[in-house]
Amino acid sequence: MEWSLWEISLAVAAGLLVGFSKTGLPAAGLLLVPIMALLFPARLSVGVLLPMLILGDTLAIGYYRHYADHRELMRLAPGALVGMLAGAFFLSQADNAAMEKTIGALVLLALAFEGLRAVFSKISTDHRLFPWIFGAFAGATSTMGNAAGPIISLYLLSRSLSKEAFLGTVAWFFLVVNCLKVPLFVYSGIITLGGLIFGAALIPMILLGGWLGVTVLSRISQTFFNRLILILSAVVGLQLLIGH
Repeated sequence: MEWSLWEISLAVAAGLLVGFSKTGLPAAGLLLVPIMALLFPARLSVGVLLPMLILGDTLAIGYYRHYADHRELMRLAPGALVGMLAGAFFLSQADNAAMEKTIGALVLLALAFEGLRAVFSKISTDHRLFPWIFGAFAGATSTMGNAAGPIISLYLLSRSLSKEAFLGTVAWFFLVVNCLKVPLFVYSGIITLGGLIFGAALIPMILLGGWLGVTVLSRISQTFFNRLILILSAVVGLQLLIGH
């Protein structure tokens, strides 16, 4: 397969976004999912991205491993497992056309959740049903399209965690969920040797993105960057939803 300069640029951007979203700015991950769906057939793109995300999660844990809230992780776990099983069933039935529209819809749904951040930061989620609901939704959307970041972010924002505890808890949640997804994706045939080679080639970009997330974030306007990511994600998500 020959790659154009534009496709190579998108691949490099994807590698940087994996690291950057895991260690500094989770909203950057919103753009990552549709980029991968533009580079690969939609169904395959989910499997190609998974090993890259696992590396990014591991990188984030290296920075924030001492800050995770393990009680919140345990509250989310049962629902997440149920959601993953539902997502795996969908993945086994969906073709590329269905996956392309699903990923587009998930990105737009994630954007809607992102817009509710300010609201959820003021809402109490003490009731035991909330972690089940958010965990199940996150498990399903993560398995179907690697698009669960904003869902978990909303729940953890409502728990009033510190920034470090927030990032550490997110890292541990997705490392466990993403590792559990590996056998499901292998069984579904969407983790391939070519995809692993692609991810391996981007390891330097993922590591660089992780470093940028930790060291450069404080020097840029987070509000501006968030808005840029949301706008670009909306455009690409709509493109996937309505077709290229």
